[in-house]
Amino acid sequence: MPARSLWSVMLCCTACLGGGEGPAEPGRGAEGPGPAVPVDGVVLDSLRGIPVPNASVSLGDTGTMTDGAGRFRLFAPTGAVPVLVLAYGHEARAMVLPVHGATRSTITLRRLAPLLMACALQADTLHALIVDLQGRKTLNRREGSTVALTAPSGITVLNGFAWRWTAIDNLTWRVRVPGVGDSVSRISWQLRDIDGNLDASECSQVAAPPMPQDPDSLD
Repeated sequence: MPARSLWSVMLCCTACLGGGEGPAEPGRGAEGPGPAVPVDGVVLDSLRGIPVPNASVSLGDTGTMTDGAGRFRLFAPTGAVPVLVLAYGHEARAMVLPVHGATRSTITLRRLAPLLMACALQADTLHALIVDLQGRKTLNRREGSTVALTAPSGITVLNGFAWRWTAIDNLTWRVRVPGVGDSVSRISWQLRDIDGNLDASECSQVAAPPMPQDPDSLD
């Protein structure tokens, strides 16, 4: 091939390949997640306000368990981070946590089992307040709940059908058990809902409930 023709072909190929220009600058894509920052938090029981240990906490793609004080620490990217918290005896909770830097968060969980809020023995009648955050319907299965009365003569166990119930609101019951006697030294409750979730409490561990002016009106 003549020299002039060969030179023409080389010039054409150089033009097609972009000549002496450097590589094209990549275009700007969507911004990615921000840098990972610490997220410290605590998981609490919403009714009692006490820590929930051994709860599973997931922030985005990372996860951990709460310690004995309900505390956790994870690292998450800045932005809106999805959170999922799971704990035995509590409702699962999913939420979105805004993270704009080092973050602290308190997460509350609703309990499943009913809870003894107050208890007292007056004369021969046992009075109590019971709260069920799942609604009154879950306590309809009263045979699942018991109260054990320890006296010098032995232990008497009474299930929920032996109690007298008065609804204060959709979540709270006033309960009384008549004819208990005044020699009872220990009162132990086991409160179950219709799904079998259990809370065990001692009467001595809670405060006394406000007494109604006319207890007979609760029948």
